[in-house]
Amino acid sequence: MTAAITDRGSDAAGAARLRLARLRSSVGPAGRFRSGVWPGMLLVGALAILVNAPAVVPQILHGGFNADDWFWQATARYGSGIGGLHPVGAHPGLFGAFSALHPQFEARPAALLYYAPLHWFFGVHMKVYMALSAVLPVLLAPLVFALLRSLSVPLLHAGAIGVLTSLFPYADSTRFWSSGSESLLSVLLFVAGLSIALSGLRAHRVASSRHGRILRCVSLGLYVLSVLTNQITIGLIVAAGLLYLGVTDRRTALRRWIVDAGVCV
Repeated sequence: MTAAITDRGSDAAGAARLRLARLRSSVGPAGRFRSGVWPGMLLVGALAILVNAPAVVPQILHGGFNADDWFWQATARYGSGIGGLHPVGAHPGLFGAFSALHPQFEARPAALLYYAPLHWFFGVHMKVYMALSAVLPVLLAPLVFALLRSLSVPLLHAGAIGVLTSLFPYADSTRFWSSGSESLLSVLLFVAGLSIALSGLRAHRVASSRHGRILRCVSLGLYVLSVLTNQITIGLIVAAGLLYLGVTDRRTALRRWIVDAGVCV
């Protein structure tokens, strides 16, 4: 009798360890790759390129600066902006570009790190700016796909939504206007942060708390960068707390939501 009870206890413990190992593998990079997310991301990215190409290729080849594009360029290259250019040939250098653009980005310092090097290095080579504005939506598509798959959205639905995200609502200003691309960069950082935050909550639940804390810090950093790039994602970050309820208990989700809201708002 004692031996039978011991055997049943050993079997139960072994089954519990097996379930824990499977859960751990599901939150790690290898587990995600085995589940098909990485190949799916590549496929969604390729589809996003195909569906975006008819609209963006002509813009890359023939598009140019509009409105603020000229102002950022003049300020970064010559230090004063359109209203007071330095003499022809004056050049502030990269650090001078940061200094000259800083007053325009006091509320969005991460956007300054994006625009100052961009305008200083590439000057008036407008095809580079148009190409970058076109690439950002393509990068968003696989990130949205991975996020939706982590929330158990069916494969086909997640792929279709990911591809459509690259088309709408980023159909004009963020795609054809270089100075509007910062908003899309902010959304990219938010989606990446949310995916990592959800992975961190799952890791905290089924694996080591240290792994979960690392992922939580990374996701918070991406949230902060997103808000410092453009404040349009503040509402998204606050609303993300609702998704936490689907992957962890209410107390942990509420605690994490308070931290997110406090740091980013």
